[in-house]
Amino acid sequence: MSKNPTDNLADPALARELRQALSAALLALARGDSALLRPPTQPGWQAGAQGHYHSAPELFLQLSGWTQFTFPQGGCRLQAGQALLLPPQLQHAETVGADAPGAGGAGGSGGSGGEFRNLLVYAEGTALSVHLANEVQPGQPGILHLEVRQLPVVAQMAQQLLAASQRQGEGGSAGCSTGHGESDGTLDDWRARGLVSATLAQALQLLEQPPSEQQDEPAAVARTRLLVKNQLGDPELSVRGLALQAACSADYLSHLFHRHSGETLVGYITRLRMERALQLLASSRMAIKEVAWACGYNSPGYFIQTFRRLQGQTPSAWRQSAAGRLGATGPD
Repeated sequence: MSKNPTDNLADPALARELRQALSAALLALARGDSALLRPPTQPGWQAGAQGHYHSAPELFLQLSGWTQFTFPQGGCRLQAGQALLLPPQLQHAETVGADAPGAGGAGGSGGSGGEFRNLLVYAEGTALSVHLANEVQPGQPGILHLEVRQLPVVAQMAQQLLAASQRQGEGGSAGCSTGHGESDGTLDDWRARGLVSATLAQALQLLEQPPSEQQDEPAAVARTRLLVKNQLGDPELSVRGLALQAACSADYLSHLFHRHSGETLVGYITRLRMERALQLLASSRMAIKEVAWACGYNSPGYFIQTFRRLQGQTPSAWRQSAAGRLGATGPD
C-alpha cells in the first residue's frame, strides 16, 4: 500500500523546513530585500472561471520555483524570494512550476534545486494555518506539511494582514503593485512590510507552542478542513473528491471527520458555504447569482432553495433584514 500523503504532515524534517523558511522570509521582508506584491481588490465573482478565494487575506512566500496567479482581470507571477499578499475575496487560480535548471531557492531555503515550493500563511478569526506546498501534479500545488494553531491573538494577526493588503494612494492596476526586485521605497510599501513582518514573527512564536488538545486532530482531518476552504467555490467539491486528494476512501474520510469533529463532512461543507453566503450578502453588493457562484452553487435557484431551508428566508429577504438591523443600530 502506498504511503498516505497526509503522513508527511507530521514529519519533523518538514516542520523544521517550514520554520526555517518562515524565518528567512521574515528577515528578507523586514530588510526590504524581497518584493512584496499586492494585487488590488476586484469585486464580484466570475462564473465559469477557475479559482477560489478566501474571506481573509492570504500570504504566499515563494521559496523556489514559481506560482502564476490568474485573476478575473490580469494576473502576476510570483518568483522565488518574493511574497504576495492577496486581499480578501479576490478570485484567483494558481499554476505552479519549477525554476529553470541551475536556479536556486530563496535565501537558501525551500526545496532542492529549482523544484516548486512555497509557504502559505492564513489567519482568520482565531485560527492560524501555515503550510508548505509542493507540486503534486504538473502545474498543481498540494499540501506537503500543515500546522494549525487556535488562539485569540490570531484575530490581531488577521487584522494586520488585512491592513497590509489595503493599498494606499495607488491606481487600479489589475496586476500586482510592484514587480521584480526589492522594496519600491514608498511609505505604503514599508507600512505593509512592517505589518506582514510583525505577523510572521507572531506566527513563528505561535508555532513554537504545542497544539492544544482541541487542535490535536488527525492530520487528514486538518488537511480536509483546509481543502474544503480552498475549494468552497468549486461546484465539483465533494466527499469523493476530497477522499481522492487524501488517498483514502470516501467512507473512511467521512467516518474520521465525523468522529473527530462531531459534524458530517457534507454538513461541514454546507455550513461553510452558508457562512460565506451570509458574509457576502451582508458586506457586498454582489448579485444573488454571484453569491451563489462564489459559494459553489452552479444553480442560483438551488442556492436560494438551500438558503431558505437553512435560514428560513430567501437570500434577498435576509439581505434586506440585515440592512435594516444595521441601520437600526448605526449612528443617528
